[in-house]
Amino acid sequence: MELKGKCKLKLVVLILFLLLTVGCEDTTKWKYLLPNDYEIKRVNNTTVILGKKVNNETTTVIDGVTVGVEEYVSKFSYSDNYIAVMCLIPIDNNIDIKYYIIDSKNNNRYGPYPDEETFNKVKDKLVSEKLGEWIDTIEKPKDAVLN
Repeated sequence: MELKGKCKLKLVVLILFLLLTVGCEDTTKWKYLLPNDYEIKRVNNTTVILGKKVNNETTTVIDGVTVGVEEYVSKFSYSDNYIAVMCLIPIDNNIDIKYYIIDSKNNNRYGPYPDEETFNKVKDKLVSEKLGEWIDTIEKPKDAVLN
């Protein structure tokens, strides 16, 4: 049976689509290693978390205490002992933005803060180190490694 014209083109397009979507799935999962065993981890297209590596697993809760963030982390910045994250949270037909600060040395989470102004006020009082520039998680960050 020989394929002709449009049928052959549809088959080629379908094969290319399958190769791109199925073949590239694993490359969308990455992690960005942070100080004190913390990491930003992209689990899939809709899940990017901040957690701590414990027994080779990324967790957001240790001994009943929340030490990470499970909301979608869209940006982060960090220093030797602090991590700041901006999270996007879908609510009805809107997106809510929340900010958190993690003291990665002492495993303390602060927030959520409802806006950047409040976040900056708390950060200026709490964080004694200069945080780096915001790093976007929409694309795999430069120093992230594939899972």
